[in-house]
Amino acid sequence: MSIASTNTEKNSNSLALLACPTCHGPLQILSAPEQKIFCTSCSLTYPIIDGIPVLIRERATQSIR
Repeated sequence: MSIASTNTEKNSNSLALLACPTCHGPLQILSAPEQKIFCTSCSLTYPIIDGIPVLIRERATQSIR
């Protein structure tokens, strides 16, 4: 098992514990072109800054997906 796959598994497991602060929906990581967290329920996208998810409504942007 590579370090990259281990980190991906850790991120997925940690992400399962979090919910969108606006609608409480499930989140997923988007990785292109930069990492962000996307709410699959309300389509808000939250930034990841220096590896830390910023789950603050005022920092979110509406995403078309």
